[in-house]
Amino acid sequence: MRRFRRRGEAAAGVAAGGSDFEPIAGVGLAQFAAVSRGVAAFGHDRSKVGHVVASAGIGMHHWETAARGWQDRIQGNHAVARRFNQLYREAWA
Repeated sequence: MRRFRRRGEAAAGVAAGGSDFEPIAGVGLAQFAAVSRGVAAFGHDRSKVGHVVASAGIGMHHWETAARGWQDRIQGNHAVARRFNQLYREAWA
């Protein structure tokens, strides 16, 4: 598995996007996209989520809170969804 690239929150759009781009439980949008991409690399195998999350330096409780929050923001805000898609595609570029 490839290592995740961490990006600054400014790159994730915090400065340009308002409160919907602020981290959730300490997990920014760029990190959420990278971990999501990492889970996808395992075919979305739920048994691998803990490994991927831990390799990104995130506690499981924080991840669960962040994942729910980011999914809600992505569904409710088209700008967040577009930025997530861009970051997801770039996660291992």
